[in-house]
Amino acid sequence: MTLFVTQAGNLKRQRASQIAGFAAALIGTAAFIGLSADLPVLSSWGAGFPIEKPLGALGVTAFGLALMHPGKDSRVAFSVGITVAVSAALGLVLVLFNVELGINRWLAPEAAVPPGSFRLVSAALVTFVLGGSSLALSRFERHRLTATLQAGLVCTIAVFALLGYLTGIDALYGSVSLNSPPLPATVGLLCVATGIILRIGTMPVLRRPRPLWHLLVMLGCTIVAPLLLYGAYAGFRITDAQLRDIRENLTIEAGTLSANVDREIIGEIERLQALAASPSLRQGDFAEFQRQAEASLVLRQSGNIMLIDRNMQQLVNTWAPFGRSLPKTAAPEGVERALATGKPQITGLFMSSILKQPVFSIIVPVQVDGENRYVLARSPNEHALAGLVAANKVPPGWQARVSDATHRIIARSGHEDTSTGKELPPAQWHRAEPGGVFEFIDSEGRPSLEASVWSELTGWETAVWAPKALLEAPVRAQWRTLGVTALLAFALVIGLALWLGRIIAYSVGHAAGAAMAAGEGGLLPTSGTPVAEVNTLMTELRRTAVRRQTAEHDLQASKDQLQVSKDRLQLALNAAQLGSWHYDPRRFIASWDTRCQEIVSIAKDEAAIEELLDRIHPDDRERFWAVREAALDPADPKPYANEYRILQGDGRIRWVESRGLAYFEGAGPKRQLVSFGGTIQDITERKEREEKVHLLMREINHRAKNMLSVVDAIAHQTATKNPEDFVERFSERIQALSANQDLLVRNEWNGVEIADLARAQLAHFADLMGSRIAVHGPMLRLKAASAQAIGLALHELATNAGKYGALSTDTGRVDICWGTNGDTLTMSWTEREGPPVSAPQRRGFGTIVMEAMAERSVDGKVNLDYAPSGLTWRLTCPAGNALEWTPNTTAIR
Repeated sequence: MTLFVTQAGNLKRQRASQIAGFAAALIGTAAFIGLSADLPVLSSWGAGFPIEKPLGALGVTAFGLALMHPGKDSRVAFSVGITVAVSAALGLVLVLFNVELGINRWLAPEAAVPPGSFRLVSAALVTFVLGGSSLALSRFERHRLTATLQAGLVCTIAVFALLGYLTGIDALYGSVSLNSPPLPATVGLLCVATGIILRIGTMPVLRRPRPLWHLLVMLGCTIVAPLLLYGAYAGFRITDAQLRDIRENLTIEAGTLSANVDREIIGEIERLQALAASPSLRQGDFAEFQRQAEASLVLRQSGNIMLIDRNMQQLVNTWAPFGRSLPKTAAPEGVERALATGKPQITGLFMSSILKQPVFSIIVPVQVDGENRYVLARSPNEHALAGLVAANKVPPGWQARVSDATHRIIARSGHEDTSTGKELPPAQWHRAEPGGVFEFIDSEGRPSLEASVWSELTGWETAVWAPKALLEAPVRAQWRTLGVTALLAFALVIGLALWLGRIIAYSVGHAAGAAMAAGEGGLLPTSGTPVAEVNTLMTELRRTAVRRQTAEHDLQASKDQLQVSKDRLQLALNAAQLGSWHYDPRRFIASWDTRCQEIVSIAKDEAAIEELLDRIHPDDRERFWAVREAALDPADPKPYANEYRILQGDGRIRWVESRGLAYFEGAGPKRQLVSFGGTIQDITERKEREEKVHLLMREINHRAKNMLSVVDAIAHQTATKNPEDFVERFSERIQALSANQDLLVRNEWNGVEIADLARAQLAHFADLMGSRIAVHGPMLRLKAASAQAIGLALHELATNAGKYGALSTDTGRVDICWGTNGDTLTMSWTEREGPPVSAPQRRGFGTIVMEAMAERSVDGKVNLDYAPSGLTWRLTCPAGNALEWTPNTTAIR
């Protein structure tokens, strides 16, 4: 039955696993059809959700088909698991090393991970690797625990991903399309993992007993692990969001600094445009214009203002007194563009011909009479923008710079005096998209992130950067905190498990000891335990122990009474020489006690009714079965009392008497036999006595008649021979005949000497002993049955001899002799010199006694010869069948 239940449970799990596989195959197939038919609703299951990849859909479909294949040891499952796991592992390698071989679009998300952040490996690829290896390992018995754990991890990842979709944590941080497994793959892999666990069956780790603290640790880890995994999952998402915030902050800082620089430049342009409207320029009074220009610089106290004509000749330069010979401008390209376009221009750094240091210029055209006749150029000193950069407060450790189109530094935070005019390191030449962020190695060899903004006004690049170690320090601190929290959680779980395990183990051991003491009938401890339930159990154990002791006392008293009853019953059965038997109608088996075994001569304690029927004498079987069926009739059961013969193993036949009583339950058609038992008794001796009594009754009748004949013969012989003393002689013969009868009664037909038996049977012919009757032979003692039969035969022979044979005349003789020859006893009665003898016309009772009865009693042969010269009766038989052994029975010693 247990095997059937186990197989039924395995079959149910197999069906459930196949259903999960079918669901996964259906999901994968639908996603693949959605990709092929350009139906996003099938391949993504929602707007804004990541789209399932072709190989991902095929992998889920392959998983489902492998689970639908029957059997735990399927090679199909192993092949599919290995193939999918290797393919997903290749995808992981490509993602980790940022290698593109043309198949990343099948195995990895299309959205590239932005440089400079933690690379978060696609959860879909991880689950495919774990799911494939779990499916492959499930084929091997010794690896099914590992397969179960991996499938459970896949379930955990899938559940967390679903929680991300349901709670909106991915959408909150804007990373749905970047890191999350596609929703079809998530649900499909959840079905696959569930199918693998159902396919494997019971958790192998729980198939053998384990210490309590192991189970508590497993329970605690089971509770803590999902929380930690969910924390890790949320941590990944928060980390990604923090890193995006860092990038955004870098970009914002760079944009803010660029806007401040642009505002400063616009202010300078506006002041130059106001100065360009001076009437002195139109009047050609350049000395007056220089005084105005120098007055405008009083508040600025930095840089200079130059007036340049179309020939690139400086006409005014506030750094030189008016009237000094001035060189041509050092930035003719900007002047030319300003004159040509009529728009302000901002140059890059160039070497000032007067200051001999790098400066930049802000150039504004001056219109006179409708033409761009001059330009005003403003060159702030080298600290003008440095102060602006320094004023733009960035977080500690961050750096900012402004550089021109030729990658020369205009201003830089922290290096105002030494960096102006220097060329940027080539690592920082990377030009990202406007507002982009890129990673580089700084001059100190540290990986750094930089955000740069290009100004359309100046053509300059404003950048803010910082070392990655500094930027990611909060993230690392967060993960360290999470790691320490996880370690502390697991340490706390293990510590609590050990502590609680010891408490519970002590309490359970205490209860177990109490149970053992109760089982042995001892005293239960009265102390309590820290566990209330165990204390309740102890209380119940004490109550149960009291009830058990009372019940045991009552049971023992009942057993004693039952034993007394059984002893009385057995005593009665032994006294009556009865055996007991019982028949089980449900099993069709009969059982019996030892005495019944002895009577039936069977070695087994129980046997089928057919086997018992084979031991019944063939002539009695039909009657036995009829009496039995009548006793077992539910409608009208008859008393069961039966006498039949049993065939024993040695060929002997024993008579038995069996009585029984059937017990029924129910009423009407539902009445049926419940039990049938009774007693059996060996009545062989009784049957033999009954037969003997029957024979004796006939013998008594026959002997009475014979006795009258003998008496008549004695009377006639006595009267004919000597009439004078008739009374005396007749009386003597009657007394001899009476003595013979006394001998037979005194010996009870048991163990009679042959000579005594012969003389007793011929007592009425005692006066002929030694003369006409000769009795001779060794001293041999006949058995009881042999003495009875042979005595009856001698009596019949003597009676017939007296009536018709040798003793019926005065001259006849009788010779009675016996002896042994080896193992054979021979006894004969020979008559001679009597009247002629002829065979009788009918076979009477006397002949039966002389022949059949004598032969049957000793299992021998009787030869009765009616020769004319005289009757001869000769008995031959095995000596052991007729004689008892005594120290004087030398013939058969």
